[in-house]
Amino acid sequence: MTVSDSQTHVYLNLETKDDMRIWLQFLDSFNGKSMFLNESFMSSYTLELHTDAAQSKGYAGIYRSKWFYGPFPENWEFYHIILAIELWGYCGEITLYYYSLTMKHWFLKAYTRREEYICRLPFSFTGRTVFENSPSCSTQTVLSSTSIPATELLEYVTILANAALAPSIQATWKTFDSFCTEIMNQSLQPPISVATISLFIAFMFKKSYAPSTISTYLSAIAYVHKMMSMPDNTRSFLVEKLVTGTYRLSKTFDSRLPITIPILNKLLHSITLVIKCTYDQVLFKAIFLFAFSTFSRVGELVTTKNAPNDNVLLLHDVSLSYVQGKAAEVQVCFRKFKRNVRGMPKTILFSHGTAMESAVVAMVEYLKVRPYSAPTEPLFCSVDATPLHRPDFDRILHKCLASCGLDSSRYKGHSFRIGAATDAAERGLSDSQIRSMGR
Repeated sequence: MTVSDSQTHVYLNLETKDDMRIWLQFLDSFNGKSMFLNESFMSSYTLELHTDAAQSKGYAGIYRSKWFYGPFPENWEFYHIILAIELWGYCGEITLYYYSLTMKHWFLKAYTRREEYICRLPFSFTGRTVFENSPSCSTQTVLSSTSIPATELLEYVTILANAALAPSIQATWKTFDSFCTEIMNQSLQPPISVATISLFIAFMFKKSYAPSTISTYLSAIAYVHKMMSMPDNTRSFLVEKLVTGTYRLSKTFDSRLPITIPILNKLLHSITLVIKCTYDQVLFKAIFLFAFSTFSRVGELVTTKNAPNDNVLLLHDVSLSYVQGKAAEVQVCFRKFKRNVRGMPKTILFSHGTAMESAVVAMVEYLKVRPYSAPTEPLFCSVDATPLHRPDFDRILHKCLASCGLDSSRYKGHSFRIGAATDAAERGLSDSQIRSMGR
């Protein structure tokens, strides 16, 4: 394209504008992979860099005058390559490229470059790092003297990184993985492109996920990208607008009503009408009053499918205080609960309460008939000593609500927690006190 002079205007046609849009989209979601090899590619012999591993012998690497060796790490055949990158990448001559489909597709290219070295350690969504399955890296590997201090800290890097991971991040990846399998017909690893994230949002919206849940899942994906020092495509303009669209199209609100003291009294009265087993009557009277008195989430009291039993309150988490030989107070230690990032336990105390029946007496009666089990077993269990499951809790609550003439679609297990917060506010407790009790 030529012009007669520098002052002449050039008008872009539609085709040119379309090309520019494609390039803008490509640059925004470019994942670091390139079709073109660097012309200054150098062999490992020129670099004096060699690594090798054999399951029967171990692994080793040498770079000029530096070296390392150690026993072969279980289930990690590329460990020696990753370790070489981690130890000697600062020299600016070694760069790691990898495909994201599976660990088997990773490969190493060593070449000379002047740009600053960038090494991204693989970080799987199951919460493992490269070094998790290889304790020999920090404890058994024999390294040159200049490398010892750094490698000794790798174990602590692993511990801190894993401690920072919330269980919700792993749950998010399971949802994302099911999306990839169902829609993309493959499993994907970061970096996740803008296009894939957009499809994931549409997938969740079609599955009737709440906008707040979609935002939470995107935050988890963003967190992993930041941990891997990768660009966070969840912050792209398109993704943010798609999330805004989910909020505008989903006119949802929390329809759950609080179980107040009068409703709690009705539920307690209905238990003997809908439950024939004497043990279950004692069990559900105790758990209803306990849930209200401790602002409990149902997931803190009863087990759910595929979740470990120690996620709920255990028998040794509850203790009784006596005054003149009578139980006067219950002390509950919550060790695992939502948003407990620091892992610090929270202790809640409750007394008899204002319901028609004493919450303390109900707990004492339940503990008397509760089947014997180890202190590390779930607090609430069925008559056969198996943990009380969420479907069984929901089924009995539904029956009690129906017996009271209440709409079970408006009252859920979480309604005990909502009712407890409502009651606390009516009694004059401050917002900070209510938040503290509700953890």
